[in-house]
Amino acid sequence: DKAFGRISSSQRNKIYLVREAIMKLESQLGKLIPIEELIKAIEGKLNEVEFEDALTKLKKEGYTQELTMKPQFLECGDGKLLIHPSEFHVDKVFRFEGFTNPDDESILYAITSPKYNLKGLLVEAYGMYADSISKEMMLKLREH
Repeated sequence: DKAFGRISSSQRNKIYLVREAIMKLESQLGKLIPIEELIKAIEGKLNEVEFEDALTKLKKEGYTQELTMKPQFLECGDGKLLIHPSEFHVDKVFRFEGFTNPDDESILYAITSPKYNLKGLLVEAYGMYADSISKEMMLKLREH
């Protein structure tokens, strides 16, 4: 633990989770892991922890609705509420990028709709919607 020096408890927890993931993988394989596999394991665990931290923080801030991307609007709930680009604001954006491959990116949007008095979360895998959404929707998401 002294090797960690002056790092936050959050960072220390991430290191422990990564160490745990490495030991689990090595145990499952019954051998040491090649460096490429090790990097992917670390990358995945760190992104997972950071993503969960961001989700928890945003939910505490009131972003509780789950939003789904559609070509012309965001869908809230089971399609009962359709939110068009002029009816929402992107408050915060979190990007989670892969260490070895920048294309392995996820984006978490914290979104508010004053019209519907709601705060919600939208998750996008990198480039997943780029070709399938309207220009207005793309501009709205990229303005933050």
